[in-house]
Amino acid sequence: MTDEVRLGNVMVDCGDEQALQSFYGQLLNWETATLFGRPAVRSAEGVVFLFCQEEDYVPPVWPEKDGCQQKQMHFDFQVDSVLEAVEKALKLGAVKAPAQYGGEQFVTLLDPAGHPFCLCRKEKKVSTAAIRRVDSPEEKRRISREILESLPEWFGIPEAREEYIASAKKEVEKMLRQADLDAKTIVSESETLQRARMKSAEIIHRAEERTSELYRVANAYTEDALRRTEEAIQMALDEVRQSRVRFRAASNEQMQQIRSGSAPEPEEKPEENEEN
Repeated sequence: MTDEVRLGNVMVDCGDEQALQSFYGQLLNWETATLFGRPAVRSAEGVVFLFCQEEDYVPPVWPEKDGCQQKQMHFDFQVDSVLEAVEKALKLGAVKAPAQYGGEQFVTLLDPAGHPFCLCRKEKKVSTAAIRRVDSPEEKRRISREILESLPEWFGIPEAREEYIASAKKEVEKMLRQADLDAKTIVSESETLQRARMKSAEIIHRAEERTSELYRVANAYTEDALRRTEEAIQMALDEVRQSRVRFRAASNEQMQQIRSGSAPEPEEKPEENEEN
């Protein structure tokens, strides 16, 4: 045993049950059927409207008027597009109620039996799994428009609602200006970074070229210095060799003179004056 209470069928009184079955079957795209001997429509989820024809049926008056038949209840149907749903309902035989309070959020109509019902814009549910950062200004504008359009007509008193919308629009415009400024700043920073990278690459290229030039000049200078050093050493070596040859020749000549007895007597130094 359970305490669960489930909705079974909704009984709808009317003056023409066949006509009302046809109207709701086409409006809601529900299956038409006969249940308990009555015309009915049934949704895919199992919700059933049963239509009961009453000979003395008196349609309700809405908006309510004293002394007239009052409505007992009415249906609110959620739709993706209120305008398209209203157009469809009118073609099927519904009429717009003389008073409207829903603005763009819902429209009140009367079915062929006079029952008031409303076609309401579906509430948009936001899944936390779909939350993401929005950087595009166009996407922010679209989201802002949807938020503003989803505000109900009866959001407080009309003056408060208009003030709220005006404030919200100013806040949205401020956010959009900031977003545009951020986007321009990001672009500017990106351009600056790109220019810095190009300048850095140019400096590195010039440094590499300068280093190569310095290496070339240093190598040439070193090669020239080594060459000149080598030439100087070679000249000095040649001079040493020539001096050695001259020395040997002079030494041999003196030895021969000594051997032949014709060596010159050593010169006597003159005596220095004692006064000196």
